[in-house]
Amino acid sequence: MMFAKVVVVVDEEVPVKPGFPALLEALKHALPGRDTLLLRGPVDVLDHSSRAFAFGGKLVIDGTRKLPEEGGEVAFTPRAHLELPEDPEVVAQRQWPGLWGVVLAKRRPRQAWEAAERLLRTRKAPGSGSSSSPTRTRP
Repeated sequence: MMFAKVVVVVDEEVPVKPGFPALLEALKHALPGRDTLLLRGPVDVLDHSSRAFAFGGKLVIDGTRKLPEEGGEVAFTPRAHLELPEDPEVVAQRQWPGLWGVVLAKRRPRQAWEAAERLLRTRKAPGSGSSSSPTRTRP
C-alpha cells in the first residue's frame, strides 16, 4: 500500500479504470464500519503519501460482494435525493447514487467535519427514491 492513501477493493468482474465507476460499484457492496478500515500509525519511511515522516494513515474500502461468513449482502439501492439541504458554508453540492459530493470554501480547522455533520443530520429530502443526480450551487 505504499504510495496510496486509499485502497478500494472490488470483485474481479469490475473494470478498474480512472474515475468514479469502480468506486460507485464498490459503494454498492460496502457498509461504513463493517467494510472500511482506517489505519493510523507508523508507515514506511519511503511512503510519500504520509502526512509526516514515517507516520500516516490509510483507508481501505472492501467493495466486494460479501460471503455469508462476512455477514452477507445487505439490500441497498443507491439513490440520490431530488433536493439537497442548504447549508450556509456549502458552495455547491451534488449527489450521485450512493455518493454525496460537497464543495466548501474552507477557512478554519474542522470546518469540513462540521459541515458534513450538519448535512448528515438534516432530514431526508422528499423524493429520495429518485435516481437523478441533482446539483445545487449557492447563488
